[in-house]
Amino acid sequence: RAVQAQSAVVFDRLRIEIWPEYDRPDVLVIYRMVLGPQVSLPAQVSIRIPREAGAPFSLAWEDMDGLLYNLAYTTEVQEEWLKISFTTPTSSLQVEYYDPRLTREETNRSFEFFWNGDFSVNALSVSVQQPAGAENMQVFPGFGPGETKEDGLVYYTNTIGTVSAGTTFRVNLAYRKATTN
Repeated sequence: RAVQAQSAVVFDRLRIEIWPEYDRPDVLVIYRMVLGPQVSLPAQVSIRIPREAGAPFSLAWEDMDGLLYNLAYTTEVQEEWLKISFTTPTSSLQVEYYDPRLTREETNRSFEFFWNGDFSVNALSVSVQQPAGAENMQVFPGFGPGETKEDGLVYYTNTIGTVSAGTTFRVNLAYRKATTN
């Protein structure tokens, strides 16, 4: 099969997870992506992450066994972005990177996530995990009250829905945390 042009890549589902101070002092960002059924496989895909993040921590495809397998990729700096290009054999993908741009002022923390709008997404959702030991968590715009999950942590979710390519948005969060880990 022919590899699709980047403009033809559509995500059927994209869940963006933002986990500040999860296992490092930075913000872990996870993209859980499912390509649209119209995308021919194998597919050539390029995504952009903040240049400050450096290389992705993980880039993997999900097999029918539910396990993740690492994908080879190339990178190219494009102004404030790092473009990551790869060929995927399946429609289910996961990208993880650590964003070092968490602002710390004594016990106050803040972070701004920016979605660059490179793709059309049929069902987009964003989830923010409140760090262990954090309080006074604020996540906006469009996030409701947090929900405590089975891991004991609080998650704030915004189910955005359909987003056209070229649509950008920001997620802002702020909280207080006395510890540094």
